[in-house]
Amino acid sequence: MFRHCKYILKLIKNKLRQTNNNFLLHSFIPHASLRVIDDLMAKTGNTNTFIAIKSMFEQGNVAKMKDIEKLFPTAMAIALGMNHNRYVLCLYDPEKFLAKDLILFARLVDIDSRLIWEVIAKETRNKKIVRRKPSVKVVSGKKAT
Repeated sequence: MFRHCKYILKLIKNKLRQTNNNFLLHSFIPHASLRVIDDLMAKTGNTNTFIAIKSMFEQGNVAKMKDIEKLFPTAMAIALGMNHNRYVLCLYDPEKFLAKDLILFARLVDIDSRLIWEVIAKETRNKKIVRRKPSVKVVSGKKAT
């Protein structure tokens, strides 16, 4: 996995060198801000790296977020600035995604964020809500109130 991350970062750095943009080259980090990602896309001329994910969302082929697990999981995790395992966990349980992660995801894929929100809403609509019972402390054989 580490080799894949290193390879992807090397590709991005080479692309930035080709554009002669030293500011982006020296300030790029895997968990880049939205502004840096927008600048990167504009400077490299690459408006959409994740075109397969974009087409799946636009055609309505994504019923659950885990449907996109096999499409660029490492590259997407790096671009979102999260661990690969956490990214896959969030795909299987989309309630664990943070709002900022979903907004960044939509900007990376170049789609409207409402498409992602709708998929997650449909997926979690029928999910049973599990509430924990309040814990009761036992003090010397009697229940504490």
